[in-house]
Amino acid sequence: MDFTEPCSLIALPKELYKLKNLKKLILGGGFEGYSKVKLTDYSPIWKLENLEVLGLYNTKISNLEEIENLKKLKILILDFHKNLINIEKLTNLKNLETIQLDKTNLTSISFLRDLKKLQYISIGSNKLKTLSELNDHENILKICCCCNDINDKIFLPNSKKLKEVCFGNSELKDIISISHPNYIHQSLE
Repeated sequence: MDFTEPCSLIALPKELYKLKNLKKLILGGGFEGYSKVKLTDYSPIWKLENLEVLGLYNTKISNLEEIENLKKLKILILDFHKNLINIEKLTNLKNLETIQLDKTNLTSISFLRDLKKLQYISIGSNKLKTLSELNDHENILKICCCCNDINDKIFLPNSKKLKEVCFGNSELKDIISISHPNYIHQSLE
């Protein structure tokens, strides 16, 4: 199901949970700062136990308390959410391979530490100062952390699979440990 086209979605059907085989649900809210999705009750989503892809772009969601029910989730997109609470519940999503948390006011990514299946991480335009929480990740292929306050000594994951790291518009001072990256990019703009 894809609700990314402009619509004024007010409520999710309470019967949504009956879609036992639903694998992908995308809810979009238009441009940053302007959301047409007026939902306040996301509880029907937490009952979709077979969901593998969840995209919530610029919606009104704030509480992730029950997201841990989505044990089969592989891809999670939560862009443009400034007031997320209970984000540490993401640590229970052990099958996550892709996570996108751009423009969410993150100051720490410690909740990613135990998500060892992660391959793609996008955490741009936040308030991050370090990536050290990712040191032990061996499966990461790509990290995008543009527009952050990363200014300490950076330790990149010990992943031999790492292919791309993007630091565009970040205040980098030092990169200490890089294990076999094929591509590192820092924008000079």
